[in-house]
Amino acid sequence: MRGEKKMLVSYGHDGPWDLGDAADENRSAMDVRGAQTEVRAIRCRNRDATVKTCAAGRPESQPSYGFP
Repeated sequence: MRGEKKMLVSYGHDGPWDLGDAADENRSAMDVRGAQTEVRAIRCRNRDATVKTCAAGRPESQPSYGFP
């Protein structure tokens, strides 16, 4: 990013990240790690729901929210 003169901006952080600052670099690493952990948890919940649905004998791709 530095070589191409680009900034890193994200929601929940005031202004652009300064990855030359140790505090900003550590906080961005923690935010990324938290996001990765949440994605894994979502995938696991979706997989578990699919297994439960199949075990119950319901179709896997049944429309939700009342659509026929």
